[in-house]
Amino acid sequence: MAARRKNPQIENVLMRLPSSIRCTACSTVMAKDTKLNSRKEEALGEEFWEVWKDHTFRFCFSCTHCLAEIVIRTDPQYSHLTVEAGAFEIL
Repeated sequence: MAARRKNPQIENVLMRLPSSIRCTACSTVMAKDTKLNSRKEEALGEEFWEVWKDHTFRFCFSCTHCLAEIVIRTDPQYSHLTVEAGAFEIL
């Protein structure tokens, strides 16, 4: 019998980084298109408009070097992913 999930709104996904980021804890650079296992969860209470409220997600994953948590959130208003915590985007 398969194990049940504790929270059905959180799922594990394989994602690629949309841009290069630098970890704030150890200054490690993670290049664009790096594959990472992450947790995908709904970003509740942060809706821009009623139309996009179902499409705002948060992706949580660990730094590849120091294992600090990094959080990226979808920004449907600009069709972009923004770094929320643990890193900053390198342009």
